Amino acid sequence: MDFSQLLQQQLKEQLSGGLMDALTQQTGTDRTTTTKATSAIISTMMGALARNASTPQGANSLSNALDRDHDGSILDVIGGLMKGGQEAPGQGLPTGGGLMDLVTGMAGGGGGNAAGGLLGSLLGGVLGGGQQQQPQSSGGIGDLLGGLMSATQGSDGGGIGDLLGGLLGGTQTPGHDKIPPQFRKTVNGGGILDHVLGAQKTEAAEQISQTSGLSMSKVLPLMATLAPILMGMLGKTKRQTGTDASGLGGALIDMVTKSQSNPRQNAPDLGLAGTLLDSNGDGQIMDDLLGMGAKMLGGYFSK
Repeated sequence: MDFSQLLQQQLKEQLSGGLMDALTQQTGTDRTTTTKATSAIISTMMGALARNASTPQGANSLSNALDRDHDGSILDVIGGLMKGGQEAPGQGLPTGGGLMDLVTGMAGGGGGNAAGGLLGSLLGGVLGGGQQQQPQSSGGIGDLLGGLMSATQGSDGGGIGDLLGGLLGGTQTPGHDKIPPQFRKTVNGGGILDHVLGAQKTEAAEQISQTSGLSMSKVLPLMATLAPILMGMLGKTKRQTGTDASGLGGALIDMVTKSQSNPRQNAPDLGLAGTLLDSNGDGQIMDDLLGMGAKMLGGYFSK
């Protein structure tokens, strides 16, 4: 598979089933509303990433960020949580075989593998209530999850959705100070949004809220949760396909432009980035960002 095909497969695999259930739990609303918001968020971010990667400098910056901070191991962590099955009463953490198999299988570390290093200390952190059971050579992500479990026990939800929001929410999230330095950019959803959307973050959230019916107070945390997941998918796809910076930028631009039924040519002043961002020339950039990824995502969110 090429980059585009594999990324679409990643989207299909990740943004369905248990993860959507957890995101719905996080938003505290119905699945349909959460699905609409998730689709709009992914579409917006894909459009913005394509915009950012439309120059050699931007493509190199994104490529370096993926290589350094987003190898896809976060997807393994989330996958393990989603496979956990039933939740422990009052703890909001899964007790089924999926999580147990995941953490016991990785408990010895990763042998130099980044995903293994991230997962290796889950056993002590999650099952030990955040108390370090043994030296954490992998960097202490178990302490992070343990702290987040304690932080979410007093919340209204307290389930996997709250844990996800806590893990990926950014620097304002309770327990964020427990994140080891090497993992901070990987899980800092707020920081990713600031970098990808910049000054348009609030406008994007407002448009997503209007499109989906999800309140602004719920949209921004959902955006912060989804941002590291999308970056993890991009990083994993890049690594598996051996795509370089030039290929990454080209693939993102190709995916976005193919999703537009009538892409505007020769946008004045703004160049290719302007073409991507304001496809009909009406100056409503966020409207176009929201629509860029819609066709590409297809029916992934209807499941």
